[in-house]
Amino acid sequence: MAAVQIFVSEYLCSGAWTGSDIPASLAAEGQAMLLAFLDDLSKIDNCKIVTTWDTRLSDWTISNVTAFPINDPADEKTLFRKLAAESDITFVIAPEFDGILAQRARWVQEVGGNWAGCSCDAIELCADKLLFYQHCLKHDIPTIETHLLEGKIDLSKCEFPFVLKPRFGVGCEHTFVVQNQSDFEMIQSEFSSALNRQEMILQPFIPGQAASVAVLVSHENIRFEITPVAAQYFSSTAPLKYLGGKVPIPVSNRQSDAIHSVAFQMIESLPGLNAYCGIDLILPEDDTADPVIVELNPRLTSSYLGYRNICKQNLAERIIFPETQPGSCTWKNIETDFTV
Repeated sequence: MAAVQIFVSEYLCSGAWTGSDIPASLAAEGQAMLLAFLDDLSKIDNCKIVTTWDTRLSDWTISNVTAFPINDPADEKTLFRKLAAESDITFVIAPEFDGILAQRARWVQEVGGNWAGCSCDAIELCADKLLFYQHCLKHDIPTIETHLLEGKIDLSKCEFPFVLKPRFGVGCEHTFVVQNQSDFEMIQSEFSSALNRQEMILQPFIPGQAASVAVLVSHENIRFEITPVAAQYFSSTAPLKYLGGKVPIPVSNRQSDAIHSVAFQMIESLPGLNAYCGIDLILPEDDTADPVIVELNPRLTSSYLGYRNICKQNLAERIIFPETQPGSCTWKNIETDFTV
């Protein structure tokens, strides 16, 4: 029987980046996810794994995965479409900003490939933080009040602390927590520069534990399961930097039930989700208060780095071949920290 060919593309490592320098924090996170996912896929019997690799990065290190070197973004686009057409499955790790993830989903569909990911409609809704907020309101899903900034901020109308972030963004790029007027004065120049380049939103700061869960979704919401809760760690400097996390973290039975309830509510409200999705949450300091959804990432997230270490099964295999993996994941009784 011929081997199943799986094409995995991680945007920032693929050779697609057009700038002279790849953003260090995003590149590190993307490379960590890609190498971990490829390592897990390479352990599946009767699979041939292929990817593309930016020659500006370090030398290729996974011997049983074929990496095609890319020197020019135009070459990456051509080879992406060719590999997507030739492969049995295409799995893409890419940010939602600038329509990158949705565009690659369309490329796979245009060449007749088999896209293992969320639908374009779901991706585009999740990429727009204002639209996502409106979706949550419509479906009575607890989330963070979100306002589009138009022009300069009038601090007299703001209640400290608050959060400023891009309407279309990923990770913590250009995200600021403003505790007081002095904070705002310190970040004003950088924030103004970001505002000149892109739309920004304002949200109230909600104190509590930054957390996340991953949801494994198969066959467009027919079957899904939720992973243990992970902590998220961020720098205390402005703008914020995502540092990684720990999984699992202890939560009360009431919190666990509430997290599962709001996660299921989120998944059921949004058709077109598939494979691996990350849900970012805030667990309020008051244990009796319900968790609040920050955003849904319709793609592999860095929490995969932690979950793969505590999952008793091959997590990549469960994502790519859900129909051959009956039952739910089982988890080791350990904690693991992960960084990007």
